[in-house]
Amino acid sequence: MNNQHKKFTWGAQKSGPKGYPVNILSATLFFKGEDVGLPTPDGPSDGKWGRGISNHPHVERSLPDRLKVTFYSYAENQAYHGIFDLPYDKLVELFQWGVDNPKIMGEMSLPIFTRFVVGIAPGGTVAVWIKGHGEQREVFFGKAEKIDMSLSSVFQVPFRNKDEAEIFRVEVLQETVGEEQFNNIQKNGAPFDIWMRYRKPFQWIIEAKNNAPISNLYVSHINGEFFSAKTDYSQINNSSIPSFIRFRFASELYEVNLDDYETIAAFEELDAVEGLKPEERLIHIEVTPRLPVETSSIRLYNTKHSIKLEKAAFLP
Repeated sequence: MNNQHKKFTWGAQKSGPKGYPVNILSATLFFKGEDVGLPTPDGPSDGKWGRGISNHPHVERSLPDRLKVTFYSYAENQAYHGIFDLPYDKLVELFQWGVDNPKIMGEMSLPIFTRFVVGIAPGGTVAVWIKGHGEQREVFFGKAEKIDMSLSSVFQVPFRNKDEAEIFRVEVLQETVGEEQFNNIQKNGAPFDIWMRYRKPFQWIIEAKNNAPISNLYVSHINGEFFSAKTDYSQINNSSIPSFIRFRFASELYEVNLDDYETIAAFEELDAVEGLKPEERLIHIEVTPRLPVETSSIRLYNTKHSIKLEKAAFLP
């Protein structure tokens, strides 16, 4: 069957970064070779980068070869628009691999990939992942262009003047992110390049303090990816850094959400230490499991420097 006519069952979600709310005004994943497609859920997003929220009902259609998206960034008071080509042949290959290597759940056999996740962020960043049972892979990363758009159009509110519109925007932003983050945005703006930096691979390894035996290590990555294939994270990895870690110690399950902004800053600080040999540059992610579980801690270190992750949150 020609790839142009190959059909799969898939849906769509949206994603945006924590602390820098964005709003998809419209987005469409166009079916291969057609001028119609599946709309991505619109509306605001403010969560973990790459984590899909909201769902458009699934369709059985050809995979998309283009994305058109218009969105608004509250922190900048800026709208963006872009039309992007997607790697259609690669998408067909991956979706077909997911059909040929399904997730087995009891008597059910489920294809790996079932959704597209469209991520947007300040500065015009646009990312697309394909997602399914235990797997999420980035398939596109690019930048949209700035466009002029009135706040009346963005919020669908007939403001009487620009001052009224700006007061409304500030109130929405402040209520969404809270006083501390609002002040941070007012002082420092948005970190426009950080989502690109999330994609950089580092050499790292996960271990427990005093070489305590931990098992069943699982990681989801800061660039939005996670994989169903078993990876031994107790061995040296060269990949984007963790955003979530799960492991077992002494029959207890430990799950920790890392703060993406704190973690990338710590990795970059360690990587910037001068005068290190390659083997000395390796970044160790050291967990200290305790009971109750939420009192556990985590630090990063190389041969010259150590950083405790103060915002890492172990789930009770």
